[in-house]
Amino acid sequence: MRVELVTDVSSASGYSSHARALIQSLLLCPDIDLMLRVNRGSRVDAPLNQEDQELYQKLAGKTGKPDVRIHFELPGFYTFEDDVYTIGFTVWETTRIPGASVSGENSWNWPPLMNKCDEIWTSCTESMGAFERSGVNRPIHLITGPVDTDLFQPGKDELLINGLTCEPNKNPIPKEGRPTVLGFIGSIDDKRKNAKELITWMTTQFPRGSILGLLKTYAGNMQDPNQKKRVQDIINDYRSGCRMVRGPELVTVTEILTDEEVASLMQSMDIYVSFSRGEGLDLPTLQAMACGCLVLHTNWGATTDYLTKDVGFPIGYIMEPCTEMAAPYWGDQWCARVHQYQASSVMSQILQKQRENADAFNQMRVDARQVVVDRYSVPAVARQLEARFKEISEIRSGST
Repeated sequence: MRVELVTDVSSASGYSSHARALIQSLLLCPDIDLMLRVNRGSRVDAPLNQEDQELYQKLAGKTGKPDVRIHFELPGFYTFEDDVYTIGFTVWETTRIPGASVSGENSWNWPPLMNKCDEIWTSCTESMGAFERSGVNRPIHLITGPVDTDLFQPGKDELLINGLTCEPNKNPIPKEGRPTVLGFIGSIDDKRKNAKELITWMTTQFPRGSILGLLKTYAGNMQDPNQKKRVQDIINDYRSGCRMVRGPELVTVTEILTDEEVASLMQSMDIYVSFSRGEGLDLPTLQAMACGCLVLHTNWGATTDYLTKDVGFPIGYIMEPCTEMAAPYWGDQWCARVHQYQASSVMSQILQKQRENADAFNQMRVDARQVVVDRYSVPAVARQLEARFKEISEIRSGST
């Protein structure tokens, strides 16, 4: 079966990271001849190693008509061709997807575009519900992950980060000499990722020296050469607004990192924390779990599929309209707002337990990684894809 994947593999985005791991899974599927068509979704490039560049060029160099085309991108980019089985693969983060009734723009009128597909794939059950509530009537299938668990695993070398893992002269700072490190990855001005509320919470709920915040973030345009200053100015504004300029230290990483560097970055995190208002997969959370980090996260959206009380710390929330969030999040969509008080109570218990016993959460870390390995790793997703392609082959042959 000739399968063409249409996606963006080289942008500095979570979608591209997901796409690169998806290619690994597709290459493990037997009887699949994989082709690649690259649609750029961003003008900002992620640094790719030579091996990956050569692989993508080889896959993109194949020609001919595919039997199956997977659009791993936003529905506004979908194309359709006679005798090509078309799969729309996307995710969403709120209770409903965009439609013409609220957007007024055809590219964001998703339901009719998705209903032209033969079937829809998505990565979490909440997205499935959002599609169905919004009028998507095609068969919807769950394809989880994937995460490269060989890359994202405990024990790798830490990334050199001034003020966290090393001194200005590059001398290492031992882990035992640091406060508990709370990590986060996401845009600092993305209201869905909700970094402002997270930073305010870190600043006001913990005394100086009790924790250290590690933020892999950016503000606005990632290509801005003054990115570090822009991010720090935003953090200073947040701190001034809550009158806690002497709260815990926050270390920021604003450079665009390779997947290998993100894996090294996560070695420095003790706890990955997100107050996100909604996720369609949340690759950083899965990667953090694979690396052995504890995770504290809003208990809504994609993470409810894998972050249970046995393997992490899901935090309660209230639902609210997406009125504060920019387009394409609209007023008829709802999202979650985390209960900060509950988050503070849980974090206090975690810090106290770790002070009393450094190994208190070791089994939870092991179990959390195993969830990712079993259900979200490259081989696990390859097994899901293999089973789905077998069914698609039967559909195309008319046997079902």
